[in-house]
Amino acid sequence: LDAGSLVVELASNDGYLLQNFVEAGVPVLGIDPAPAQVQVANDKGVRSICRFFGVELADELLAAGEQQADVIIANNVCAHVPDLNGFVAGMKRLLAPGGLITIENPYVRDLIDHCEFDTIYHEHLFYHSCVGIDGLMARHGLHLNHVEYFPDLHGGTLRYHVSHEAGRSAELERYLTQEADLGVDSFRY
Repeated sequence: LDAGSLVVELASNDGYLLQNFVEAGVPVLGIDPAPAQVQVANDKGVRSICRFFGVELADELLAAGEQQADVIIANNVCAHVPDLNGFVAGMKRLLAPGGLITIENPYVRDLIDHCEFDTIYHEHLFYHSCVGIDGLMARHGLHLNHVEYFPDLHGGTLRYHVSHEAGRSAELERYLTQEADLGVDSFRY
């Protein structure tokens, strides 16, 4: 990434993560629906807009001349989004060829296996697995290619790596196989 790149963070809050890219000279765009947090981000030089993200906003940004993103970051937001299909369709449109989307969410398998019901929030509409994210991305012509596991983050969190091109890692294949063996891809789990 360099001065000609663009990093977009969805649910960017006060720009805490994006400020690191700004310091490195990489252009950013934060998108968050909370006005006070967006104001804080802008005040510290993290270009941000106060909107909910979806396909409509992606189209508006591109029509207004915004460049496509080399990296799109969506940390702990997909559980909150009522229109996941519109959200992912927007990411697909906004992502540049050769770009990378990273998505972090608590892992539903850990929630169930470890009885982590204290991690259930009224604002969480979804709890995600590899097989679920894989199907969601495929529905929109994107490819889930890799997964990273963070056992101590929110009771167990997965970071998904998504792009326009296919290239599944052995780690992702292992997770998909384990989930199928356990029945995570069915109602019997």
